[in-house]
Amino acid sequence: MKKIALLLAFFAIGLQVLLAQTKEISGTVTSADDGGSIPGVSVSVKGTTLGTITDMDGKFRLKIPQESKTLVFTFVGMKTQEVALGSQMVYDVKMNSDNIAVDEVVVTALGISREKKALGYAVQEVTGDEMIKSRGGVSNPINSLAGKVAGLQITGGSGNLGGSSKILIRGVKSLSGNNQPLFIVDGVPIEGTDFNTTDAARGAGGYDYGNLIQDINPDDIESISVLKGPNASALYGSRATNGVVMIVTKKGVKGKGLGISFNSSLGFEKVNKLPVMQKQYGGGYALSVYDDKGKPLAPINGINYTIPDYGIDESWGPEYDGTEYLSWYDLAKWEAGGKVGNPTTSKWLAPKHDIEDFFELGSSLTNNITLSQANDNAALRVSYTNSRMSGYMPNSSLDKNSFNLSGTLKGNDVYEMFTNITYLNQNAKGRSETGYGDNNIMQKFIQWGQRQLDMKELESLYKMPDGTQATW
Repeated sequence: MKKIALLLAFFAIGLQVLLAQTKEISGTVTSADDGGSIPGVSVSVKGTTLGTITDMDGKFRLKIPQESKTLVFTFVGMKTQEVALGSQMVYDVKMNSDNIAVDEVVVTALGISREKKALGYAVQEVTGDEMIKSRGGVSNPINSLAGKVAGLQITGGSGNLGGSSKILIRGVKSLSGNNQPLFIVDGVPIEGTDFNTTDAARGAGGYDYGNLIQDINPDDIESISVLKGPNASALYGSRATNGVVMIVTKKGVKGKGLGISFNSSLGFEKVNKLPVMQKQYGGGYALSVYDDKGKPLAPINGINYTIPDYGIDESWGPEYDGTEYLSWYDLAKWEAGGKVGNPTTSKWLAPKHDIEDFFELGSSLTNNITLSQANDNAALRVSYTNSRMSGYMPNSSLDKNSFNLSGTLKGNDVYEMFTNITYLNQNAKGRSETGYGDNNIMQKFIQWGQRQLDMKELESLYKMPDGTQATW
């Protein structure tokens, strides 16, 4: 009996020592995003096999050795978190969400979402955020796709503020027909046809007023998917022979209270390249005091001035040799001054301020404000964008005001109603004529313009005091 009592005493002492070497801790695990409890979180002692999981309320309880130093919390979709153990017995932990890489999902024909790796054809997607980042001075959302989609060729109207853009997917399909892809905005087909005057359409001079696609505000675009080839666009029929550009607009986002966002972008543009112009010959036919019939020109105050024979427009006239002559600028200043005294003369030389001095630094400023709110059954988004652009052509500008309203109402798992209303108002000034037209500025410079003209002189005196235009 004494031996049994002695053994029981040793067991009790050992049990007390063991209990003294462990302790019980508890706590709650919640989400740092919304404060909700997270059930099923794995809680373990680092370097051991001891552990437990949180219950439905996110609570846990665990006995750990006294010498334990670190607790590890892991959960799918959350960042693994390590917490140092101290003397306290309660540990409340907030876990942050983690962006886990998953198989890429893209929007295909008819708005169907599919895993990209499961498709048998090429689909490439560009997010709206990427387009805004690269927008700069670009007002056309299609131009923002340049360099972002393989096999996509975009050609914008050179020197044409607010003009349309041509887009080709994997090259030209037809020599005589239309090669533009079909545009789908939230499931609605939209033609990419340009709005031009008749002359502009046939290249004989006119004005390009753009197309419907460029009126879509980049701030309202969620993503753009480019469907390449007949297999990708077969569900849209023959109209999608040249491919499909699918545009998905933004909807209201669920969150706490009213969501408000504001973004602003500033961009600049300048002329990058110009044709190489000759600087050896001026315009007209000859420098002379006689007209083309050999008769002396009417003198001014008894003086016969040398002037160019303007019977020919091109700039293959007399070679620059420094001859003193009566230029249009000298004559216009003299006439504007009331024809008092004798006009000044200029030297027949290449101008100090040439074509490159004609163009200006273009700029654009875009501001957008968005209000959105959503719950489990409905979503609403309101967006307003103001864009002001000044082109690199003098006296050219483009002002845009865009208002967008989108709403979604989900009745049940079977049907969902969605509406998208956009109002756009734009005002353009100083559009350049395209093609072979009287007001195509580059045609004036290259084909019919005269090389002796100084751009600063033209700028300083292009109107007479009575408001009429200064002539030759």
